[in-house]
Amino acid sequence: MIEPAFRIILTQHAATAALVTDRIHFGVSPQNERRPRIVLTLVSSVPAHTFDGSGGYTRGRMQIDCLAPSYPAAKDLAAAARAALDNTYSKTVDGTAIDYIEADVARDIPMAPPVGAELPTTYGVSFDCRFQHQGI
Repeated sequence: MIEPAFRIILTQHAATAALVTDRIHFGVSPQNERRPRIVLTLVSSVPAHTFDGSGGYTRGRMQIDCLAPSYPAAKDLAAAARAALDNTYSKTVDGTAIDYIEADVARDIPMAPPVGAELPTTYGVSFDCRFQHQGI
């Protein structure tokens, strides 16, 4: 599966691991967490097909949300995560044969301040990665 492979790549990258340790989550982040963290969301996963059946590989897109208590910290985390993932080619991670991972466009995540506060307590930067891996 590609999701655990992304998490492993991020936790094994020194700069990313130094910022989030094991705070890399799938889909949602724990409520009231303020420390830097990453949320991985599978946006698409499309198995390839040929006229004879399965093409043997899957292409897709993973969204990487980098959340932190300040905007500069969120930007730093996004830069570290991007460095860990971008241009990953021909690598097997946790039994998943990855053909490539390429980082795409980054964008800010709009955040609202808590009720009664002037500024948000969490800031976010998001980017997508396109990938291809073997199997379905």
